[in-house]
Amino acid sequence: MFSINFNDKSDLFVQLYEYIKGEIISGNISKDSLLPSKRNLANHLGVSVNTVVKAYENLMDEGYIYAKPRVGYFVSPVENILNIKPEKIEIEVDKKNEFKYNFDLNKNSDFAFPNTNFKKVLNESLFESEKLSKRDDKGLYILRNSIKNYLKSARNVEVSEDSIIISSGMEYLFQILFYILPKDTVFGLENPGYQEIKNLLKMNNKKYIFQNIDESVATLENKKIDALLITPSHQFPTGKIMPIGRRIELLNYAQKNNGYIVEDDYDSEFKYYGRPIPALKSLDVPDRVIYISNFSKSISPTLRVSFMVLPKDLLEKYEKIKPFYNCPVPNIIQVSLSKFIDEGYFEKHLNRMRRIYDEKRKFALLFFENENLYRVIDKKAGLHFILEIKANITEKELEKKMAEKNIFIRGLGNYYEEKADYIYPRMIIGYGNMENNDLKDAINILKTTVDSLINK
Repeated sequence: MFSINFNDKSDLFVQLYEYIKGEIISGNISKDSLLPSKRNLANHLGVSVNTVVKAYENLMDEGYIYAKPRVGYFVSPVENILNIKPEKIEIEVDKKNEFKYNFDLNKNSDFAFPNTNFKKVLNESLFESEKLSKRDDKGLYILRNSIKNYLKSARNVEVSEDSIIISSGMEYLFQILFYILPKDTVFGLENPGYQEIKNLLKMNNKKYIFQNIDESVATLENKKIDALLITPSHQFPTGKIMPIGRRIELLNYAQKNNGYIVEDDYDSEFKYYGRPIPALKSLDVPDRVIYISNFSKSISPTLRVSFMVLPKDLLEKYEKIKPFYNCPVPNIIQVSLSKFIDEGYFEKHLNRMRRIYDEKRKFALLFFENENLYRVIDKKAGLHFILEIKANITEKELEKKMAEKNIFIRGLGNYYEEKADYIYPRMIIGYGNMENNDLKDAINILKTTVDSLINK
């Protein structure tokens, strides 16, 4: 007779069903075995007959048992199930959000969302039923027009709203590119750079080659790269700004070889001195640049709004396949974001965020002033700087010790495809999503941890 300890977490019949199913799958009850009668099992377990009936019925529905009229319930032959042993699969889980302190370079300030103004435009948009009922595979015209005007004023990029494609995340935009670019396109990836892009290309069986960010443009021809993916305004993750000479060289290469440059305008909104660096697309006379950007850092990643500007020849290819694509961004978000930009709230928000992030950056830098052990590599842009530690320790050692102290931090070496070309460890200090008190605590723990590793 069965022996089961019931608990209060779920219905009794569910627990009985799970127990008997487990006994069958594990082989503890052999096929064609007669199960206890409903009344006998109910009396034995101290439950109602109805509980046993419901458990047996569920087992019958799924084929684990069968019934013989006026005889009883029997175990179905499920030998094939018995031979199945679940394969242990190792899955790398992103646990960054589980840490008390987080130096992640991709985190922006989730406590500075423009609640009041965005709520205002969101409420206004609810009453614009005509716009909410429209559909456009590229995204609503009003938002594409707002983005066009923003690009002209902020990034010195003049394009038609017809060349802008709105989507929900960079992954969707790349799926479109995979369709309109030749199937044998060889992508060039920055080294160091986004590991996520490499994984995306791998998943889609696309060819890719790494190109060191300081490597001569001449090597592109040797590698036969067709589409070069770059972050010229604020290189990910080094923060370097691509000089004008190299920009011109890349454009000339793309034109000469009938190739493309995919410009990810990463962190372009956050530059804390002088004028913003114009986008590479602003120099694109030959029309070979595919410009990609989003509102994740500037407003919030939860909006899931990204966009892409296509060169004319690729736009023509897109027009042929567009029946297969629909913009996945809800209309209410598109209408609200358009209002947010057009009514000047976006510019005000960016100015406010630049001030907040610059103050955080300066606050964090104070902890490393006049210290010979540390060298700060700061480009006065973006949401992170790089901290070089002049000591005989490794980035992995420091990452592990910091994790033990509930702090997420990564070394620059994680973003290199091959061994990094520097001697001392370089840690990425992302300051975007920590209040000053937390930033102070995390940096002090970092310095204490470094001292303990040096003196161990």
